[in-house]
Amino acid sequence: MQLRLAPELAELRRVVGATSLYPALALLVLLVLPLRWRAGGLLLGVAGLGLVLADRSGLLAPAPALLVLVSVAACGWIWLAGSAGGRWAAWATTLVLLAVTATRVVFAAGPASRRPEASLLALHQRGLVAPGDVLLAHDPWLVLAFAAAQRDEGLRPDVEVIDATSRDPAWLAERRIGWSREGRRVLSDSFSLAGRLRAGSPLDSGPLFWFTGSSALEPLFTDLRRFSPTPGWRLRPDEAARWERLHVERARHRRALGRHEEAMLALPFADEDFAVLTRQLQLAELSRLPATEGSELGPGAWSQALAPASAMAEAGDLLLALGGGADGAARLAEAADRGVAEALAALVRWQLRAGEEEAASATLRVLAAAPVLRPQVLGVCRWLLLHGRPQEAATLLGAVGPAAQFAPEELALRLATLRELAPP
Repeated sequence: MQLRLAPELAELRRVVGATSLYPALALLVLLVLPLRWRAGGLLLGVAGLGLVLADRSGLLAPAPALLVLVSVAACGWIWLAGSAGGRWAAWATTLVLLAVTATRVVFAAGPASRRPEASLLALHQRGLVAPGDVLLAHDPWLVLAFAAAQRDEGLRPDVEVIDATSRDPAWLAERRIGWSREGRRVLSDSFSLAGRLRAGSPLDSGPLFWFTGSSALEPLFTDLRRFSPTPGWRLRPDEAARWERLHVERARHRRALGRHEEAMLALPFADEDFAVLTRQLQLAELSRLPATEGSELGPGAWSQALAPASAMAEAGDLLLALGGGADGAARLAEAADRGVAEALAALVRWQLRAGEEEAASATLRVLAAAPVLRPQVLGVCRWLLLHGRPQEAATLLGAVGPAAQFAPEELALRLATLRELAPP
C-alpha cells in the first residue's frame, strides 16, 4: 500500500464508499436536529460549505461532504451525551472540514511492488559478496549511508568503506597492493576511479566494479534495469539522480570497451525511447566508423540537473561518437536545456572534431555569454590546446568577460595559450 498526496478525490470516494452517506444522514436527522436545535444552524452551515466545495469538485457523492456529515453526526452524539457544548461541537466539525480539505490522502491503485528508496543501498550490497571486501566510494551518499548502516544495524562489519574522493591517488595505489596481498577484493562505484584508472581492468560485478588487476577476463555485463525503479516512479530529485548516475556509469564503462549497443541499453529510458535510440544507434553504426570510445562528458563532477537529463546527454554523446550527428546534437541540446551544462561543451568538441566551424562558433557564443558556464569554456580551451589549436583557444578566451570566481584557472590557461602561441 502506498500513500501519497493528490488533488483528485475520486480514489478517496472509492475507498470510503457512497453507502456510508446514509448512516451519516440518519445520525444527523434523528439525533441532532429533533432533539437539540441549539447551534444547529451553524452545524448545517458547515455541512453546506462541505457540499459546495464538493460540488465544485464535480463529484456526485463527494468525499468532503461525506466526511463532514459523518463528523456532524459524531459531534451531535457527543453533544447529546452532554460532554460538550453545541458550539464546541460545531467548531470541532469545522476543524475536521479544514483538515479534510487541506490534506487529502488517497490509496494507490495496485500494490507497490518495489521500494526504490530503500533498495538502492541494498542493491550496492549485492556486489559485496566476499568477506573483507573493500569499497572505494566516489558518491558521498554511499559513504554516509553504508557507514550509518554499519553503525546502527551492524551491517557487514568486515567491509571497509573508503571515501576515494578525499584520498591521494598514491595512497590508494599503495593500499591496493596491500589489499591484493591480503586476498581482499577491491570494488568501486566508478569504473575508472574518476578518471585515474584505464578502462580495461575493472569487471562489471553487478552494481559495483571489481578491480581484478587483469584485463584478460571477458566482461559480463549486468542488467540493472530490473532492479531500478521504472521511469514512472516519482522519486526525490537526489534519489533519482543517484539511480541515474548508477546507469550512466555503466554506459560509460561499456563505451570504453567498445560495446555501444550494450551501453545504450544500460541507460534508464522507457521502452518506447529505447526503440528510437536503438534505431538511431544502428543507423549511426552502419553509416560511419566509430570516432572514439570515450565519453566527452566524463570523468568530472556529476550534473545536478533532474533526471533523465544526464542520461539524455550520455545518449547524445554516444550517438555523436558513432557518427549520428543530427540525432546526437539534438539530444545534447535538449540535455543542455534541462540543465546539463557540460552538454554544450561536449557538443562544441564534437562540432570542432567534425569540422563544423559555423555550428561550433554559434555554440561557443552561447557558452561565452553565460558566466556560470565558465568552467565549460575553460574545458573547451584546454581541449583546443591539447589538439594543437592555440589560436582558436586565444580567440575564445578573448571573447569571454571577466569571472572573478574562476580567475586562477583562467590565468593559468591564458599563460598556457601564450606559451603555445610564442615562437620557439
